Amino acid sequence: LRAPALVLGGAIIAVSLAGLAGACFRASALLWAYLLLTGLLILAAVCFGVFALVVTNAGAGRAVSGTGFKEYRLGDYSTWLRRRVEDGGNWARIRSCLVDAKVCRSLKSNQTLDEFVNSNLSPLQVRQASL
Repeated sequence: LRAPALVLGGAIIAVSLAGLAGACFRASALLWAYLLLTGLLILAAVCFGVFALVVTNAGAGRAVSGTGFKEYRLGDYSTWLRRRVEDGGNWARIRSCLVDAKVCRSLKSNQTLDEFVNSNLSPLQVRQASL
């Protein structure tokens, strides 16, 4: 979802600059274009927000009793998101991002079971630790 958000942000900047130029140079055509495009961008932002909520909202995670963390399963998310994650090309980029963020490396410490259960782990760390 990052690329569409970046495109939307770039479009907002471009339209804002057009509005600024229209106001500074008293160009009514630019101001009308600014008005129309701003309305379209607001509509696009609302549609993007609704899409993001629909795609990711189902996977809220289930509390695992007595452990203090939630378990997330790919099957709990929308079909669109599951297909994106299960695709080999996309998974390679996701895995690369996890490696760059050193998510799994942070699990390698000498903790007792109680310390591990009570630690504040991300869902990815919980999944990696259970493997």
